[in-house]
Amino acid sequence: DVQHALTVKEDSSPQVFQFSGHGTEDHLHFFNREGNERRLVEHEAFAHILAEIKSLKLVIFDCCLSHKLARACVAAGIPAAIGTSSELADKSTSSTKRIRPSAIIIVRGNYF
Repeated sequence: DVQHALTVKEDSSPQVFQFSGHGTEDHLHFFNREGNERRLVEHEAFAHILAEIKSLKLVIFDCCLSHKLARACVAAGIPAAIGTSSELADKSTSSTKRIRPSAIIIVRGNYF
């Protein structure tokens, strides 16, 4: 399950976490290794899973409509998060996503 996959080794202290994938207004999409099975995880639940990693200082969500998730992460205790307020272009022939600067939301604790 997702929580088990994010278990941090005792000897590591990650400060930055980046998710690159698919998201909707309320969920992230996780796929199995074969890509044929999808699991939806609610933003609030994922934010609380990440908040258990006490060393995290920043989370970055490279997926559509992740602004609510960024806010949920800060509310859960992570100092800063970056998300997007719109859908991202996802061209299957290109490895680069194009994000409009106006779509980027930066959330820091004690501001929202």
